[in-house]
Amino acid sequence: MPASTHPVLLTAPHYAPGGGCALHRYLDTDFVPRFRQALDAGTLADPAAADWQQTDRFSRHDDALVLRLPLHRTFYLIACEAVCERPGRPALDPARIVSAGFVIRRVGGGAERLWRIDDGSPAGWQPLAQDSPGGAAAPDRDPDLKRRLHQRRLKLERLRNPGSRARPRPAPAPAAYTGEETHPLQPLAVTGPDGRPRTVLFGFLPLGGQYHPPGKALDNAAGNALIAADRGTLPDPLNRTGSLARHWHTSQARLVQAGRPNAIFVAVLRLLVQRYHLGEAPARDDDNLDLAAWAAAQRFSAGFSLLDYLSAHAAVQSSGQPNALVRWLAERDRAGDTADTPLPARPRDGGALDASLTITADDAEELREALGGRVLAIAERLGSEVPVPKFQQGPDDLFQVLPFLRTRDDDGCERVTWGNAVRSTRFRVAAPFDPDASRPTLVQMPSLDDLRRGMAKGAAMLIPPDTQNLINALKLNKGASEDVIGEPGGPGLGIQWICSFSLPVITLVAMILLMIMIALLNILFFWLPWVRICLPFPKRT
Repeated sequence: MPASTHPVLLTAPHYAPGGGCALHRYLDTDFVPRFRQALDAGTLADPAAADWQQTDRFSRHDDALVLRLPLHRTFYLIACEAVCERPGRPALDPARIVSAGFVIRRVGGGAERLWRIDDGSPAGWQPLAQDSPGGAAAPDRDPDLKRRLHQRRLKLERLRNPGSRARPRPAPAPAAYTGEETHPLQPLAVTGPDGRPRTVLFGFLPLGGQYHPPGKALDNAAGNALIAADRGTLPDPLNRTGSLARHWHTSQARLVQAGRPNAIFVAVLRLLVQRYHLGEAPARDDDNLDLAAWAAAQRFSAGFSLLDYLSAHAAVQSSGQPNALVRWLAERDRAGDTADTPLPARPRDGGALDASLTITADDAEELREALGGRVLAIAERLGSEVPVPKFQQGPDDLFQVLPFLRTRDDDGCERVTWGNAVRSTRFRVAAPFDPDASRPTLVQMPSLDDLRRGMAKGAAMLIPPDTQNLINALKLNKGASEDVIGEPGGPGLGIQWICSFSLPVITLVAMILLMIMIALLNILFFWLPWVRICLPFPKRT
């Protein structure tokens, strides 16, 4: 067999024998130069014996190693070695390496999963089939689907022309990637402490990422649970299940009597006006078609519909004037639901509303169904827009690194070698706000003497004239009272204000407000021992 076509093998690095891929942790951004310098100098030690591999096991599920995220200012490198499968296992010539990389497998829950990419878009964790790349049935299969097909074509040409060698061909033209997500490993030729040449492969371990799950954001069970939870916030009997006919009484049917609403109508108004903005801009009518159709069918005794009533108030708001219905709801929230104030009339009528509105049990069921469909539509849309973290913190979210290597033989074909024997140790990934994963961030607070030094410069804000008039009208003994705020004014004179604020003042104000809120909430939660820890610290010069 020609020397250039002998098999290759991925092993643990020479400075960490007997294990899998070496996992190095760094707490600064210069981790790549530091790793290379230590590797060249022969000062790298076995990371499995490092103290952090024993202390960073703070998972609530088991004693697996927990890796921090880059936002914790913590970074990780993966390293292994490429050798020739020959007596003595000499280092592989880096010239034979086409590329190298690794994949991250989810190995918790008794089943291995791979992170799939379909046409450039993440498809999430998919079950690992027997013939998946790197599996028992496909130990030499490339994770890149298009690259795999390209190599199959080269092998077919070699079989058709056994007497001639196929020339190396370039990789396929760039296209949307399909296959398992891969991360690069860089080859580095070094000399080990024993004087032998070594080919070390190392690369950055990315622990972030999000994706949008394909398909529906909610299944039927989750949708029904969501509707039931939202229905539980409605007043009786709209929060009941089943038919409303046996629960619907005459007092409940009179939603508005001589301009005064009952508790059911106030709750429905809060949803229609404050949450769904029914009757506002036409762009929102598509989302509110069912609710708008229901409101158009409910007519006051004065002859206009509920939809007309809401649209008239919304039209006033769109013209820049205060919405009397919104103000009425705010005042009722301050006074409590026991307030007995009549509804505001339509803007064109003026005064207070003197009409009545009555609905039937069937109307109430239609309203309840329309509200359930509306909240479900919002959840579906937000579920499709809100990304899901790639690495989560459930009991089955256990991960492992699997390296691979691409080499080229004399026929120009690529051979893929997977390092199943040198998989990394299993690990979990910390949550962004995990208190055990967080590292201290030092913020230098100013002294009181800094408040009177220099001009107010730092944070600058561009303030419109009406907002500036409001700020100038604030009084220390009144604050933002009603006589200060007043009604919104008309257009200004075309002059704006640029106000600069002292950074020391902003920092102290933020600190004081934070301590006030912590002290107030500590009355309810008793969390002060977990929120703040103050220790003496020597001043460094």
